[in-house]
Amino acid sequence: MSDNETIAVMNQYAGDAVAARTPLHHVGLSELAEVTDNRDASVELQEAAVTGQLILRIRGDLHAASEAINDVIGVQLPNELQFHEVTSERGHVLIAWMSPDEWRIHCGLDDAYQLEEDLRSALSGITDTTMAIVNASGGFSVLNLSGADVVPLLKKSTGYDVREANFPVGKVVGTTFAKATVTLLKTRDNQWQIWVRRSFADYVWLWLQDAAREYGLKILTEE
Repeated sequence: MSDNETIAVMNQYAGDAVAARTPLHHVGLSELAEVTDNRDASVELQEAAVTGQLILRIRGDLHAASEAINDVIGVQLPNELQFHEVTSERGHVLIAWMSPDEWRIHCGLDDAYQLEEDLRSALSGITDTTMAIVNASGGFSVLNLSGADVVPLLKKSTGYDVREANFPVGKVVGTTFAKATVTLLKTRDNQWQIWVRRSFADYVWLWLQDAAREYGLKILTEE
């Protein structure tokens, strides 16, 4: 960044006085979880609370950038089709590879602004390297899918090969889910996460209800 450039950085977190609503808040998932007794369901769905989300673009010395990010977050930049996560004094932070020069960082909503500032400070001095950070908090619905039949459900929903041999724990891909574009992560055995843009959250929610009908769908509340 040259001396003549100016960057406007805003803290988009309004504080606890203003409730942060998830894209599917209007559906009333908490109420559905209370009234639906589906003990035999083999697919479980939970929409995560609103998290801080930073889109990070870097071109240049990725090794130096990775070391700088490790100093801030506690993990280095993940390689192709991988994500890293860590829990520290900042709370839980996940950073996922999106493309050769793009990563997505999920963190606590109240830490997104400070994390953005810390990353700008750490990356700004790296020679012959350009970077951009955009705060996209609230722009995506984060859906957690789990259960014995989550893989058959995914096979009905995406053309990407989700078999264990091709999609181990720790992998992330950008793919299609029905007719929506999503980011798909495998976080644990039989546990997956879907990141979908806010504008497609309703569509994916309706699709999941229909696609999971034969397995039974249980709604979980945020822990």
